[in-house]
Amino acid sequence: MKHSVGIALRVLLISAAVLPARADGQTCVQVTLNGQKPPAYNCLNQQMQSLALGAQAPPPALPVTANAPSNQVGTFNQQGVAEQYGQNFGKSIIPYRPPAPVMGGGSLRP
Repeated sequence: MKHSVGIALRVLLISAAVLPARADGQTCVQVTLNGQKPPAYNCLNQQMQSLALGAQAPPPALPVTANAPSNQVGTFNQQGVAEQYGQNFGKSIIPYRPPAPVMGGGSLRP
């Protein structure tokens, strides 16, 4: 199986080099070997190249300046840390967590 596909690819490459180009400049050859058609990579590459040449580059991203806010630059954000630490901000390195709620002390028995 591998051997026949390898031979088909070699035949495809050799024939693509020998055959003249089509009117649009592309040389595409379809080879059938033992009833199997290997993918025509030269045709796919040419088609993708023509699509890529016609594509426009994406607009450049706005540059991050020295005056940009810290949440855009990805550095320390004092307001975000103050929100995270709550009443412990500036007092402790452990964020404030409210005590766990305690359910009513009633009994489940009727």
